[in-house]
Amino acid sequence: MPNCEKSDTLTLSIQQLGIYLNASVLSATSNADANEKHSLAGIFRNQQLNLSGKVGKLILCNIPRPQNDPLNSVTI
Repeated sequence: MPNCEKSDTLTLSIQQLGIYLNASVLSATSNADANEKHSLAGIFRNQQLNLSGKVGKLILCNIPRPQNDPLNSVTI
């Protein structure tokens, strides 16, 4: 995860199909649609939730959207 000067409350949107999960991390203050492309994938097994994928730094650090938003690897 990036080191952010200022961060915001984040929302983790999860969709489940059996043991398989798809998720998105969204800024709680953004007007982003929670149904946007899911950038995290994972599995729910033995009472443990594992997600991994890539999330844009602008979401994680609450910064203005640059032209080229670099993605950061995230494991939850």
